[in-house]
Amino acid sequence: MNSRQFIYLLFIAELILSCFWYASSAVTAMFLVVASVACCRVIVARQSFQIYSLTKPMLIYLLWLFVVAWQSAVPETAMLAMAMLAGLPIMYLFATNTPTFAHVWQYVRLALFVMGVVLALWAMAQVFYHVGYGYAQGPLPDRNLFAALMNLLWFLAAFAFLTAKNSQFQIKQLVIGIGFFMISAGLFATTSRGGIATWLLLLPIWLWAAFRHHQSKQRILLMVLIAALAYFCSAILLNATIADRTFELNEDPSAIARFLLWKSGLEMLLAHPLVGSGWGTFVHYYPAFRIPQENISAGFFAHNDYLQLALEGGVPALLLQVSILLGLLIQLRRSMKRASDIAAFESLALLLGVLALFIHALVNFIFYKALMNVLTGLYLARAAQLSDQANTLTVINTNKINTFVK
Repeated sequence: MNSRQFIYLLFIAELILSCFWYASSAVTAMFLVVASVACCRVIVARQSFQIYSLTKPMLIYLLWLFVVAWQSAVPETAMLAMAMLAGLPIMYLFATNTPTFAHVWQYVRLALFVMGVVLALWAMAQVFYHVGYGYAQGPLPDRNLFAALMNLLWFLAAFAFLTAKNSQFQIKQLVIGIGFFMISAGLFATTSRGGIATWLLLLPIWLWAAFRHHQSKQRILLMVLIAALAYFCSAILLNATIADRTFELNEDPSAIARFLLWKSGLEMLLAHPLVGSGWGTFVHYYPAFRIPQENISAGFFAHNDYLQLALEGGVPALLLQVSILLGLLIQLRRSMKRASDIAAFESLALLLGVLALFIHALVNFIFYKALMNVLTGLYLARAAQLSDQANTLTVINTNKINTFVK
């Protein structure tokens, strides 16, 4: 690793860490501005722009973020919320147009694996020692949000476990296996119905791809056994099991509150269908539409990102989010056809992790955290480099510009 790659890696690490701070919106916004400037500098110097299948939706989405923030009646709130949402398109465009990203990805992947293990241990300690509410949520404000993060990291950890080469004394494989166990246990310790149900929904796809790619069926079986062991350890040692959560939604207060939130959200959408009420303004408008029976939630989020994006950013914001999801599914299908190839198999792991976020976002606030958007942008960018075909768009030739004008 040379000095430029080290600085690049350090920048990504600092950006991700900034998402955990309480002032994350402003601090992360500063890093995203730097990433945007660096990306533009590379494009101008190279005089070409790398276009993948998701590049155009990302560019339009980024532009629409500014349009909605500009017209918002609460500009301060809208600008801070936009800083969180902009992490997805900016990091995608930044990573796909900076060649250094492909070179440092192996270190980014290792750092994310280590981060997942540390956060999982943190969350399990919260449950074991009854810290705070006693939920496994790590440094995040909600256990469902933490479960979404564990899902995002789980598929990448599973890929690392299945593709770890046999080394002397199998030390490397043992270390990765222990880390994979910790991340799995961290996911199950959240007892998040949405997070674990999403994981179960995508697990058969992952196993099918693993059988197509991997020669060792014993390694795949061991992966399943480790995940099962992690669940029983969470249930027995931490007394945290999803089996204790009720699935009678008509009797569950949180589920009833969500239904009422969604009903109010639809009325808010009808009131601002074109450009929405402005990013992050749900908390300001919700009291006027709140149903009296809904007295549980704090009223900050609609607990459905698609609905909240629509009512805050208008119908175009919803269509753009859906277009990104459709592009993800097309890329996922392409990777599944070539699952026997190592690059496509890694791309599949990345795409399944992101797809877990998109599914979980139906019942929780997922993309309204800067961390999720930044990681999603990086995941999708690397998946595009691994399995998508890039087109090169030639930009203005700076050599023809007068030196004085430059």
